[in-house]
Amino acid sequence: MTPTAPVLRLRSTPLRLTLLLLAIFAVSALGCLAVAYAVTKANIESTIEAELRQTISEYRAINDNDDLLERLSDAAAQLDPDVRILHYLPDRGTVLSNVADFPPVSGVTIIAANAISTDVDGLADS
Repeated sequence: MTPTAPVLRLRSTPLRLTLLLLAIFAVSALGCLAVAYAVTKANIESTIEAELRQTISEYRAINDNDDLLERLSDAAAQLDPDVRILHYLPDRGTVLSNVADFPPVSGVTIIAANAISTDVDGLADS
């Protein structure tokens, strides 16, 4: 029995070397892509977190309750719930929010999109 032509081609040193180099390139390219994705995602998340903390600090710095309610009302009217959800539950008075229904939470937490009722089609996948 003699080997067929395709089997003989795989035994060729230049072909094996080419396949090995292609495999190394593919693995290194995927590794670089994974690292770039992780770094970019961490950078975006830290930027969003810093921006939210700054916004919360600005609202906490307002001492006048009427001024705070006015600024929050303006922000709730202007913010798109697909981008950012604003939900303020004061000690007394009405709730200020740019979403129709919001589940009760305590502190900073992640809420599933199906637990939030909005007037628009859906929430952003963030």
